[in-house]
Amino acid sequence: MTFFWILIPFLLTMLLMPIGIKVLTHFEIMDIPDSRKVHKTPIPSTGGIIFFITFFFSILVFFYFDANTSFYHFDKNIISYFIGVIFLVLIGVIDDVRPLSANFKFIAQIFSAFIYVSNSDIYLQLPIISQYPIFSFILVIGFIVGVTNALNLIDGLDGLASGLSIISFATLTFFVDGYYIFIAIVTISVIFGFLRSNTFPAMIFMGDSGSYFLGYTLAILSIQTVVYSNIPIWLPLIIVGIPIIDTLLVFTKRALLKKNIFKPDKNHLHHQIQNEGISHKNTVFLLYSIQILFAFISIGLYVQHSVYFWVTLSIVLILTFQHILLIFKNDLKRVKYFDYSLISKLYKKLPIFKYLYVWYFTIILLILSVIEITTVRVLSSNISSDLNTFIILLSIVISFLFIADYQKRRSSNVSIGMIILSGITIFYSEGFIHNTSDNIFWYLLVIGIIASSIGMYKDRYYFDSPTEYLLICVMLIFSLFPKEIGSNYTPIAYTSFHLLILFLVYKILLQNKFIRKYNVIYVINILTLCIMIIIDKLN
Repeated sequence: MTFFWILIPFLLTMLLMPIGIKVLTHFEIMDIPDSRKVHKTPIPSTGGIIFFITFFFSILVFFYFDANTSFYHFDKNIISYFIGVIFLVLIGVIDDVRPLSANFKFIAQIFSAFIYVSNSDIYLQLPIISQYPIFSFILVIGFIVGVTNALNLIDGLDGLASGLSIISFATLTFFVDGYYIFIAIVTISVIFGFLRSNTFPAMIFMGDSGSYFLGYTLAILSIQTVVYSNIPIWLPLIIVGIPIIDTLLVFTKRALLKKNIFKPDKNHLHHQIQNEGISHKNTVFLLYSIQILFAFISIGLYVQHSVYFWVTLSIVLILTFQHILLIFKNDLKRVKYFDYSLISKLYKKLPIFKYLYVWYFTIILLILSVIEITTVRVLSSNISSDLNTFIILLSIVISFLFIADYQKRRSSNVSIGMIILSGITIFYSEGFIHNTSDNIFWYLLVIGIIASSIGMYKDRYYFDSPTEYLLICVMLIFSLFPKEIGSNYTPIAYTSFHLLILFLVYKILLQNKFIRKYNVIYVINILTLCIMIIIDKLN
């Protein structure tokens, strides 16, 4: 089941990150602030090694439980990738602990690209250079080094490089095949686990180890799409749009000023936007929005259009407009608040309508839980019942950790962990997810979302957190996904569409103080999971 392989890397990364923060702080592996950096206090660096370890471990687990594959079936492209990325991540760790010279790091990036190109069967079939293999060899190395550097350079605000990488990896899943789809999905999962601690104000930075891993992997997956999916070489430049544009602009400006193009400065896109008086959060929002538009442009160019494509694109455009509105209202002070006096008068005359959405959504969610419990068949038949139980129990433990986190006022109303947990209660039952007779309840949820959206928020928007917005964008992208990963896995598009609905329902419910105070959503999901385990064991 695809959702299973998304869940494990996320949970591992999220659990290991607090431990990593303590260890890095103890050994004083810190990013010290200076005039060029945004943060004001020392922050643990090289968090990238933590999510790279969970990435690599998750892949080992996947191939251990997948009877149809093993490392012996890896082609030499995959093996070359792992050798190159491990080498580059180690260089990044060394640089985070004791900074290396820019020239040495540049040579290391070239060498890691050389490892991949020289040991793989990658060859670009391009006009003119196809007759000269050496030019193809050099071009691929240059592309890998360029994308790796682009991710490294854009890593200047909390959560920025992580979020842009997630969007690019989600887009690349449309074009890669085989093992590379799984690599992209696992990478997305571990970055989300890392974002839990990397979102503003960040408790840890990814460092060069993380940016090198993400940039190198993005470059390799992009090369795979060009060589094996018959797409033009310029399409990955759109998919990795913001980092590429930022790098070109910064290098061009440094060259014109006759400065060392590798010498750090504060002329990056995010610096320029902040110089206009735009806040840290809204700067990240804006760059996410532009990257999402690049993602839909690339998908629209090479994926068959449907009505749902235009619907999701419209949602993205609306959200982008929301972020521009946020900037003009909160930062530039050029937009006034909407007048909600008419809606307030309606609530005073008919107070039942003010809280009707709580009962409406709660009752439907309880019905869905009952349906799932009565049709429970936990996970796939290829995975043992004991492992199913372990994963569900682990999810319950995580839910309690998030409750504690919220009570200490360290988390927002909607967390990634809660969304993942909520998704489990819907998608662990194969019989339930494919039972079209229950679609009426999903339609009722959609109707409730539309009705509740009018007048519910006076001072905020649906997605007032960059991480929330990032999560919804990934679900929108995956809801268009045209293929499955193997015959035994739940279609990504189907899962993403229902997660999208749940996300919106929970976001609306959590506007209610009673729902937040007593963790009603967590309680419903925990009880559902426990009953599922009991029924599975009794059967």
